[in-house]
Amino acid sequence: PKDSTALNSFAKKKKVNLSILNASIKSNQNRVKLICKNILEFNVKNIAIFGCSFKANTDDIRYSQAILLIEELLKNNVKITLHDPKALNNAKKYFANKIAYKQDFYECFKNQELAVFLVPWSDYKNANLDKIHSLMQKPNIYDTCNLFTKENLNKFYYKKMGGGV
Repeated sequence: PKDSTALNSFAKKKKVNLSILNASIKSNQNRVKLICKNILEFNVKNIAIFGCSFKANTDDIRYSQAILLIEELLKNNVKITLHDPKALNNAKKYFANKIAYKQDFYECFKNQELAVFLVPWSDYKNANLDKIHSLMQKPNIYDTCNLFTKENLNKFYYKKMGGGV
C-alpha cells in the first residue's frame, strides 16, 4: 500500500490519472472491511492474529493492512492476542495495552476461539497443526494467505481467503 500510495501521489502532482492504480487502492481498502466482516461472522471474542507487518520478513507496520484490520476489530470489542516474528515491538508501540502480545508462536493459540493468519511468514506455514488444535478453545482458523490446505486442517473449522491483507 505505501508504494501504490506514493505512486498515486506522484501521478496526481503530474496530473496523470492512473485509474487502475486507484482501483487497486480502493480494492485494498475494501478488503480490510471484507476480512473484518468475515471474522465477525465467526461470532467469537478471543482472537489470535498472526502477522502485522505490511509484508513478511520485515518489522515495518507502516501502511499495514493488518494494523487497519486490528483497529476495526477493536471497535467491535474483540480481544486480540498478536504474534509477529519481527514486528511485535512496533505493534506494541502502536497499540500499547489495547491488545495482548505473545513472542512464542504456540502461546498465542492458548484459549483462543479463532486464529487469523494475515501475513505469510514461513514460520506459520510449517506449524504443528495438532499442537495448535490442542491449545485452542475453539479450533477455528481464518487463512488470508493460502498457508494451509483443507486437507491439513481437517480438525478445524477453516475459512480461506487468499491474498493476505
